[in-house]
Amino acid sequence: MHLRSIRWRLVTIYVLLVIIVMMASGTLIVYLTRDNEYKVIKNDLRHLAALATAISAEDDASAEALEKQYMNLLMQGRLGQPASDSIICMLRPNGEVIYTTSEVETAKRILTPQTMAAAMGNTLEEFDRVGNIRENDRMMGLALPVKDNRGEVAFILYFLKGTEQVEENIRRTVYVIAVSVLLAIGLAMFLGYVFAGYLTRPIRSLSRRAKDMAAGNLKNPIPVLSNDEIGDLTDNFNYMAKSLNRTMEQMAGEKNKMETIIHYMTDGILVFDEEGQIIHKNPASMRMLDFRGAKNYEEVFDEALKMSYRELTGKMEQGQLKFTLEKENQYFNVAFARYFSDDRVARGVICVIQDVTEHKKLEQIQKEFVANVSHELRTPITTVKSYAETLLDLPPEDIENRERFLTVINSESDRMTALVQDLLDLSKLDNKKIGFQMEQIELTALVRGEVEGYQIHARKKGQQLLFEAEENYYIYGDPGRVSQVFRNLISNAVKYSGEGSQVKVSLSAEESFVVGKIQDQGIGIAPEDLPRVFERFYRVDKARSRAMGGTGLGLAIVKEIMQYHGGRVEVTSELGKGSCFYLYFPC
Repeated sequence: MHLRSIRWRLVTIYVLLVIIVMMASGTLIVYLTRDNEYKVIKNDLRHLAALATAISAEDDASAEALEKQYMNLLMQGRLGQPASDSIICMLRPNGEVIYTTSEVETAKRILTPQTMAAAMGNTLEEFDRVGNIRENDRMMGLALPVKDNRGEVAFILYFLKGTEQVEENIRRTVYVIAVSVLLAIGLAMFLGYVFAGYLTRPIRSLSRRAKDMAAGNLKNPIPVLSNDEIGDLTDNFNYMAKSLNRTMEQMAGEKNKMETIIHYMTDGILVFDEEGQIIHKNPASMRMLDFRGAKNYEEVFDEALKMSYRELTGKMEQGQLKFTLEKENQYFNVAFARYFSDDRVARGVICVIQDVTEHKKLEQIQKEFVANVSHELRTPITTVKSYAETLLDLPPEDIENRERFLTVINSESDRMTALVQDLLDLSKLDNKKIGFQMEQIELTALVRGEVEGYQIHARKKGQQLLFEAEENYYIYGDPGRVSQVFRNLISNAVKYSGEGSQVKVSLSAEESFVVGKIQDQGIGIAPEDLPRVFERFYRVDKARSRAMGGTGLGLAIVKEIMQYHGGRVEVTSELGKGSCFYLYFPC
């Protein structure tokens, strides 16, 4: 475990407190023990001094008599039987030893503040510690002056008691205290470690929970084990984790929503970082530009735009940039814009790609449509104008040419009328302005009627116009518009089929559709023209179609009517052998 952890800090503080308390207590104990031991010694010395004073007060003798008397008392032990660590000395006023209860030399002088004070006739209530009485022995002494009948100091009684036992007791006390301190430190470390572990357990739980949160696990709360500050912290931590989990779920939901939107967008999205590396792309962008292996801007746009990423970002200081790219007959609008962080620091570039190929095609179709309408109207108008001018110049008697010219003018007028009517129908279909009269239709009878109506045209060309239906079929639709569809296709089949050929019209059921089939043996349609036969004004053979009175709008109208009925029209063809149109009506 790391020594700088909270647990070890608590243990260290606890041990330091124990050391301080134990040291202070030990010091106080040593001091009190020493003081008490020395008080005992002092009291013993005072007791001996009091006993000697009492004896001195009983007698009133000369110095020699007192000296002899006290020497006898000492010898007899009447002043107390000295212990092995005690000494009683009789000293002359000059400090010379007269008699001693120990092995102290009698000629030796003992001069201490107490003995010198006693020589002056005074008794000091101070206890001196002396070390020169016996070798290697520390002692405490009390000097008592003994006066004769003249009031002079006859001699000095010097009571000494050894302090070695006291010091030994103190050393033992210090040893016991030291051992106790060491034991207390060890016990304090153990108890402190256990207690600190108990205190820091919630903190360790919080630490583990924080690691779990960092790993993304925000749903498991920590049990609150106490009502103290740690419990409050745990409760607040759980609340924070719950709030953070809710926020993260909301953010994840928003992120998933945005990713789903971007993933399924029809527009392509590319995001570059500041170095031009691709950090996000959606399937539409890869499908449009086909750059699946590309990792940066240069691999996608450098060749197409002829502009480096640095040049691009430099030009975007003025705003977004827009380009149009052409790639394999496809057109794309590409827009670049900077994106920024919250502190307005540029973080990269967002690129939005729009596929405008269909829009370009629509523009081209519109241009072709206008050109075709102009051309289709200009031709009959020019013809009518030319023949009208010629009529004006004809002499009145030229009736034959006049009738021929009027016939041409009438034919071209009919052609213009049909063209204008088809244009009006297409416009109404585009704008949903045609009111379809939807009802239940007996399709078999309706188609049979249209086939019979064109029999006369087929017979003129020696053609066989056949009709087959397995049963009576019913659909929901507008009878007039459905008739228009079959009439248009049957008319085209008869027109473009040669003499003696066969045109076959049939009805059958296929899954949830009634299928009308118009099959001819005409000129057929080239494979490259098949995808465009339903476009407005598109003719496979323009000269022949116009000569037959076609407007180029019939198949476009058929397609619009079928789509309005929820169906569709399809065509198969083989050049030189004929075509077959399929009409699918929902039952």
